[in-house]
Amino acid sequence: MQHPPKKNSRKRHPWLLPALLTALLAVTAVLLLLLPKWRQQAVSDAMSESPAERQKNLSQAEASELVSIRVQQLDGEDYTLSYADGSLFLKENGESIPVSESVSKEMVEAVTLVTTTDQVAADVEEVREHLTDMELEPPQITVTATFSDGRNETLEIGGSVPETTYRYCRWSGDNGVYMCDVGIGEVFSMTRNRLIEVEQPEISTALVDNVRLEKTDETVNVRFTVDSAGYASAALTEPDAYPMDAEKAQSLQSALSNFRLGTLEGTLTDENRVKYGLETPLAVLTLHQQAGYASHTNEEGQIVSEELAEREFVFTFGDWGSDYFYSCAYEGRVYQVSRLLTETLVQGSWENWYAARPADLGNAELHSIQILRGSGSLEWQKTKIERVLANNELETDTDGNVIYDETVTLNGQEVAAEQMETLADRLASLTVSGKIPEDYSTEGRSPRWQVVLTTEGGTVRTLAAYPLDTFSDALMVDGIIRYYVHIEALDSALGELSDALTE
Repeated sequence: MQHPPKKNSRKRHPWLLPALLTALLAVTAVLLLLLPKWRQQAVSDAMSESPAERQKNLSQAEASELVSIRVQQLDGEDYTLSYADGSLFLKENGESIPVSESVSKEMVEAVTLVTTTDQVAADVEEVREHLTDMELEPPQITVTATFSDGRNETLEIGGSVPETTYRYCRWSGDNGVYMCDVGIGEVFSMTRNRLIEVEQPEISTALVDNVRLEKTDETVNVRFTVDSAGYASAALTEPDAYPMDAEKAQSLQSALSNFRLGTLEGTLTDENRVKYGLETPLAVLTLHQQAGYASHTNEEGQIVSEELAEREFVFTFGDWGSDYFYSCAYEGRVYQVSRLLTETLVQGSWENWYAARPADLGNAELHSIQILRGSGSLEWQKTKIERVLANNELETDTDGNVIYDETVTLNGQEVAAEQMETLADRLASLTVSGKIPEDYSTEGRSPRWQVVLTTEGGTVRTLAAYPLDTFSDALMVDGIIRYYVHIEALDSALGELSDALTE
């Protein structure tokens, strides 16, 4: 008996539909990702392949023909600058204020020699649908130049060209769409205040002898002195007298040297004090600068000396919510100042500035180190003698500095110079451990040891250790006791020479 033929059963694939949907979604995602690139490609396809054709001057005029420049920023300001005697001037409240020389030069060149770096389309109609993407419809910035013959010419600046240093632009005398250098967009993006040249205060770090920092919770005063070898040391004089950390003193001088007033925000008034965070300022910095001579580089690159009169500078810093700038009031006006460059000045305090390593004299060259303990003493002295040539002239290095022969002695006997250098480094590492009790007194006590450091220029730093307890000595620094050190601090510095001194 024959069996009826079997029907071929069709296998079902329940995973097929989800897979198709997943593939469709992936293709859609790719299309969405590529759409902006295709749009940009449409713009790129319209560009000429010849570099010579892409770079050209659209307009050229004599600067002497320029009358004024009007700058209209889409989401910013609208101002007009007049041109006279080779410079641009901003009219404010009936006053003509000169624009910064560098900014003036860039703006004038931008409208009298209109140069493009690339061509997007020879005819705007070719890319009309993309003008909004290029931020040319409407333009981000519109610059109108008026010339003495009565003509007005307009430069329209759009957005940034992706992955380049260009911006889209158009010029009224040409029907095309081009790319121009990003710097043109930056200079015409400036606000009124940024146009104005900021006159910097004449601070000479070498002449500043007193720095006073007033904050809401404390006032710190620093006094700078310079010895005969030019070594500048600093001491805290308020709220108490104590040496300042050598490294922090150098950082403070560097911060003063690099200090610059930034963009002028305007006149300080009772109404805008709160806006700029100056109602309750972060800090008030007062600098006293003694009279004297200061060196600077002139416009010709020559180093010249200028006599400066004694004067005082007062800067008031406020927090107005910027991550990059503090506000700074100076002589009735408010400026932006860089947080990075002024942080040392604004954030200074006793705890940040006091000498936790009081035997560290920074870059000073030591002439002698004297250590006294019990009935013993060790004294290293460095002697420097100029080298004299056969013609009786002093020998100098390639920079013109006199070359010296150096000799180091220990208690009158010559030793290796490295011995004194190593000891100086070890002493410089000696660090205080904490504050002494407020009721501590040296009355009736004698120092267990003393260290006297003398620089080549005559600056003297004296340390003396008085018994405090089983583990610590109270440390007197230049006659002031505030902190203590570990009882083995001197032995750690002396190392193998410790046995040469009695207790």
